Amino acid sequence: MTSIETAPTYGNQEVFNWPAFRINETRYINNGYRISAEPQSTNVRKVVPSDTAHHEATHIVAAEKNGTSVVRATIIPGPGYLGLTELSRPDATAALAPDATGHKGTGYDVRVAEVITNGNIGPASNAARGIIYSNMEKVEAVASILEEKKIMGNYEIREAMDSVDKNRKEENKATVVVKNPEGREQRFTDVNVKNGVVMVPGEWINYRKLPKESIIFSRD
Repeated sequence: MTSIETAPTYGNQEVFNWPAFRINETRYINNGYRISAEPQSTNVRKVVPSDTAHHEATHIVAAEKNGTSVVRATIIPGPGYLGLTELSRPDATAALAPDATGHKGTGYDVRVAEVITNGNIGPASNAARGIIYSNMEKVEAVASILEEKKIMGNYEIREAMDSVDKNRKEENKATVVVKNPEGREQRFTDVNVKNGVVMVPGEWINYRKLPKESIIFSRD
């Protein structure tokens, strides 16, 4: 925690030069105002996926990234299977994704891919491996939600995959929280963060003397 010296005045305003201000740090201004910044992210759910959910998630992500829509996926066991991913068209790359990344129980997947490729599964296997290893966060996101819901349709699958990109962006955003001495609070969302430092917008630099119940910063 760091206290801040009295701001110099210019006309009827105080000019406040912000020091380096980091995520999860609280700073105090000498008149009793408190300023802090919180990381802004929606990544709050994390269910540990089973091997079956992870297996199906590799099928799903490889298919979607290869241009093949997934109709539905489930980890509810059925006749002869523990999990199932239904595709909109045959896709050897999607079929081989679990086998290419070291999962068990891939014998049927390989046989399907051999039929699609006339026995030449090498290129599809390499493509699957490249897709999965460059999209592991998406695989984990899909597997986690599949483990929780047990069955997913195409919309839920794409939403899970898109959430990874959304969370990456939000990790570079913060919510700045300003409290006056009486405990009243105002929040400023979507403030940029760079290397852990909160990038305070230029229009906040002028700190105005306002009543305690008023907004501490002016954006005008």
